[in-house]
Amino acid sequence: MTMKQLRNNGLIIDSHVHLRGELIPPDEYASWCRQYSEALGASYKVALIPFCEKWSYYPNRDEVQQGHEILARYLESYPDLFYGWAYVNPADPDFALQEIERWVATGHFIGIKLWVAKKCSESVVVPILQRAAQLRVPVLQHAWDKSTGQLKDESLSMDVALAAQSVPNCSIIMAHLGGFWQRALKAVSPYRNIHVDCSGGWAHAGAIEKAVTLLGSERVLYGSDAPLRDIPTQMSKVFGANIATSDKRKILSENFLRLTAHARRISPNANH
Repeated sequence: MTMKQLRNNGLIIDSHVHLRGELIPPDEYASWCRQYSEALGASYKVALIPFCEKWSYYPNRDEVQQGHEILARYLESYPDLFYGWAYVNPADPDFALQEIERWVATGHFIGIKLWVAKKCSESVVVPILQRAAQLRVPVLQHAWDKSTGQLKDESLSMDVALAAQSVPNCSIIMAHLGGFWQRALKAVSPYRNIHVDCSGGWAHAGAIEKAVTLLGSERVLYGSDAPLRDIPTQMSKVFGANIATSDKRKILSENFLRLTAHARRISPNANH
């Protein structure tokens, strides 16, 4: 994809960025977007996950609520640059659903993020997936197949496949290409309601091509995992992939816009 072709497209959406106050001041996120927009000749927007001041595998209610409130204020300050994910803890399912009603059902955030508090294949996660399906919003699910060091409640690609089977009308985005992508992509490829983002990890030759071959380009999204990862390195996965320019456009923005279309229609921010 050349710069001219990119300018014709006009938009890149980074679907996976962490709002981490202890790593980088919030205002710098806006600077990122503007700098990349200027350098690339295309609007660069990001979808933020509200971890805020504390990194916790099992966030309590105060931490979840504080994160959402900080993110909401941030979106109000920069409505032209950011989208927001509601990050909830499925180990506290009642409160998770309350926060989804408060932030997602109202259109303030475009979807739901789940991390490692519970495997997404567990029954306690089903009501969250069902509510996401009712609201017509995607669920961004962390998954990382590893050789060693798997976290206690960390989802594998097979957990994502089981979750997709349990609620087939819920759109699930498996983050990070599932970690060990050679295995993970095969595990989820049969399930049309599963998408993947390419955030995190090193740029491996052939990964995006394999994802497009097995899933189709309409099921792949660009994400960086910033500030934990370097954005140019993560972008190179898509720009350097041996796939059609039309497929790159889908990955860089069109698929995100399609999956979040309903949430953006009811968003208080009209320009979303």
